[in-house]
Amino acid sequence: MPLPNPLNLLLLSLALGASAAAHSGAPLKDSQLPRPSQQFGLPFAGPAGPDTWLLGQVYGNTTGAYRQRNSTYRAGQGIHFGLDISAACGTAVVAIGDGVVQDVDGPHGSPPHNLIINHGNGLASFYGHLLKRPDLKVGQKVKKGQVVAFSGDSQFTCRSAPHLHLELRDSSHMRFFNPIPYIKADWDTLFVQGGFSRGFQRDLENVRKWQHPEDQPQAFRGGALLNRFASSWPPDQVQNTPQQGKFSGYQPVKTDWPVKETRLTTGGCCVLPMFTPDSRQLMFIDRPTVQNPVGWYVVQPQQKPQAMLPLGFYSPDLRHQILPETPAGTRIKRLSDGKIQTLPAEVGNVIWSPEGSRYVWNESQESGNFDERQTRIRIATFGQAPSTLTTVYGGGAQGFLDQNTLLILGKTNPNSDNRVLYTLDLKTRKTRKLETALNIRGVTIGPKGKWIAYFLAFNQDRKNGLFVVNREGKKRQVPGFGSYRWRSEETLLLIPLKDTPQSHTVQTWKVGAPQLQTLVKLSGKISYDQWVVSPDGRNLAYVNGKDRNIYGLRLP
Repeated sequence: MPLPNPLNLLLLSLALGASAAAHSGAPLKDSQLPRPSQQFGLPFAGPAGPDTWLLGQVYGNTTGAYRQRNSTYRAGQGIHFGLDISAACGTAVVAIGDGVVQDVDGPHGSPPHNLIINHGNGLASFYGHLLKRPDLKVGQKVKKGQVVAFSGDSQFTCRSAPHLHLELRDSSHMRFFNPIPYIKADWDTLFVQGGFSRGFQRDLENVRKWQHPEDQPQAFRGGALLNRFASSWPPDQVQNTPQQGKFSGYQPVKTDWPVKETRLTTGGCCVLPMFTPDSRQLMFIDRPTVQNPVGWYVVQPQQKPQAMLPLGFYSPDLRHQILPETPAGTRIKRLSDGKIQTLPAEVGNVIWSPEGSRYVWNESQESGNFDERQTRIRIATFGQAPSTLTTVYGGGAQGFLDQNTLLILGKTNPNSDNRVLYTLDLKTRKTRKLETALNIRGVTIGPKGKWIAYFLAFNQDRKNGLFVVNREGKKRQVPGFGSYRWRSEETLLLIPLKDTPQSHTVQTWKVGAPQLQTLVKLSGKISYDQWVVSPDGRNLAYVNGKDRNIYGLRLP
């Protein structure tokens, strides 16, 4: 006799009044749940892009969730227990799989409206921050790909944080799972653009733990914090960040990188690599074993990584160390003579001027709608008292174009819809407007500050896409969209945001050219948008999505 259809059994239970109350019942055991096998689809029907949707904050121990581990995300053991996908308000949301409506606007959070679909196999999907109450009834069958709701804004404005919050739970609503292995998608490619942040919080006792989107832990509702770290990076409270250990210091080299792509690290090491100022070495945070110090390690082709610098943020020239949240405040240390300047504790990383004598930072409110939070932009010369440059809302300083020109993004009025990208002359205090739009993202300053790259997304009153603009306001659209890095003053490299079967291709574009050109095809896919181009534009390195090691090559 064939087994009954699980969806029909669920329909019967709902009809008999046995609808599961929110967050009730014992968590299902692993033996009662299907293994992840990409059995679900994405919650939006069309392809990702600046006019449709882009990935936002991923599931797991993100740096943003860590800072709210004792408040917003406490119910999920301190991690972000869903997947955020940015989209304009009113974008159609589809069911990720066949199922039965289990709850509409239930007591599950993620306002203004939410929906739960039970898939009849022990798993349920949750759709939060919906624009309006879904026009569905409890017990109603839905099909995979069927429109079930419309995305909204967690801040209720449709300008602050419009996105869909998607969760995958067990049907008791007591367990949360990483949706990535359950949903069929080209994740490595989807990650190349749109993310709110690109980092996971590090436990300084095990800095490699939970550093990839795919290996985040499951969570139990109301369980103990998963991320109760004794010390972490970047810190969000006062701690004594470890500085002990034997470090070689930064030493420039003249090693030529191979033309053929080469593996630089082993053992799944490491994440968020950066080039050193000489363009010949890569640096990354690591602690290979408990016998090794935690800090910045450096590697070059055909060499093993070695400990280079103690943990901290560093200026681009590696001449200053920034150590936030020390007992005395945020400490800036000039490495040439050991001289120290102290700033307020809440200051994190700072933005350095090209010649390295001045720096700015953003002091922002920690509450309120994201696009209305006040930010004071502060500036200081090393060894001198800081001053306030200006105040903006929903933004902050982006970087220096030259020693006396600062690039800023934000609003002068918190109630305005649009943000403005503009320059501020530090001598005359004159400003020049470069762009105005509701959603300006991904601001990246090119070498010598000649051109600025950015993208517009989900704007209803203007063209979306990838653009460059110079300091005089001359604007050009890039004939493509994806992840981008500057190679030289007028050359931009791009990884296209389109499904890619085996490996990613790096394309090149000279400002003003009619089309992109293929530069090089990598041996694999880039993991979580982690790729870097050396300051001199000659070399490229990336984290491989398959083995998670770092690979590098000399560019054509």
